[in-house]
Amino acid sequence: MNLLDEKQWKRRVSKAIKITKNNIFGDSKMAEISLFDLPKEQVRIKLKPEFREKIFFELKKKYGSFGKISKALGLKRGESTRRYRVERSGLPLPLVLKIARILKISEKQIQKNTIELKTMKSKESIKNPKLPFRITPEFALVVGAVLGDGGIEKNKCRIWYFNREKEQIESFTKAVQSCFGEVNFARHHSLSGAPCVIFPKIIGVILKTIGLEDGNKNYKPYQGIPKIFLGSTDKKIKIALLQRLYDDDGTVFNHHNSRCVSFTAPITYPKEQTRQEPQILIDIKKILEEFEIKSKICNYKKNAKNAEEITINWEIRITGKENQQKFYEKIGFGLQRKQEKLKQVLDRYVEGLEFYPRNEATIHYLQKLKELRLKNIELNAENISNFCKRNQRHIREILTSLLKKGLISREKTGNKFAYSIKN
Repeated sequence: MNLLDEKQWKRRVSKAIKITKNNIFGDSKMAEISLFDLPKEQVRIKLKPEFREKIFFELKKKYGSFGKISKALGLKRGESTRRYRVERSGLPLPLVLKIARILKISEKQIQKNTIELKTMKSKESIKNPKLPFRITPEFALVVGAVLGDGGIEKNKCRIWYFNREKEQIESFTKAVQSCFGEVNFARHHSLSGAPCVIFPKIIGVILKTIGLEDGNKNYKPYQGIPKIFLGSTDKKIKIALLQRLYDDDGTVFNHHNSRCVSFTAPITYPKEQTRQEPQILIDIKKILEEFEIKSKICNYKKNAKNAEEITINWEIRITGKENQQKFYEKIGFGLQRKQEKLKQVLDRYVEGLEFYPRNEATIHYLQKLKELRLKNIELNAENISNFCKRNQRHIREILTSLLKKGLISREKTGNKFAYSIKN
């Protein structure tokens, strides 16, 4: 066993603590999650038999007897060094840390020789864990799925994921195995018949370490995307995360009055609480801006859940052909049917035709009328229709709306109406 001297050990521990603290709680560029980033009081591990035997041989060589080893390790009554040497149920992580400190064993050696990882009171485990857990596109997919159609159980801390799309269920289970190691999981169905997979508590503990929260499906106002993803410089990771979020809770609207890509986040508030924008939508907006995609956060529906709570459906919308085209090319949907629907929306745009969101149409059409006036072109339905590339029926509806709002006036010239903009 390659042991470290006292100075090397202290230097490595200090460096590990510093990196962990900065990465998990700050603007993280962390590329991995170490075994020692996990909550130590909740985790136990099994080591390779030959490595474990070597550890206890070194301890006995140092202290002389198992009784003295127990005293040095500070074992409580009922705990036994001999029992831990056999390691039937695994070694508690705090005990492993004490042993590592005494024998100056590096973190890398412990992770390399760990063959099983589980929580203190759970029988289910990760066999041959892929320590340290690396932040990859597959890891981002898992987090996106848990934030989307999945969740972490409140008490048992198990991970669950519902989805009617078989390919979504299979890609999720494959990603979990790829990220963490060999994990047993259960398959179930909801009361409505939606397929569901449930993974053991240890996966939930790992995901809570990076900032995910347990509880019901509804997003929480303060629950955002974990900082290890926001701070990542790997765009593939961010694409994988956004793809799964939009696959689960994203929608493509293909209507002449509403062509947009929308992501919905229902938030439940106490009725007296201020309804601030959900952090997850703020984070999604930031990532979209990194891909030069403009978006807008709004809310559109309120439901009184009970006498004390209200649920508001928030959404972030991507409108306009340019932004939707960038989303289609740079991020897109993982689900083929949604990607095809977005392609249909893009194909419906007329070359050179601008699309105006309904709530912004008045501003845009007034601007077009001003442009026509500057060109000394008469403001009538036919000229406006040709200039805006809209049919005359639609233009007359717009002009009638502007008249009702008192923004324009009209007078009859021959068999046509001429319009003018009010100052």
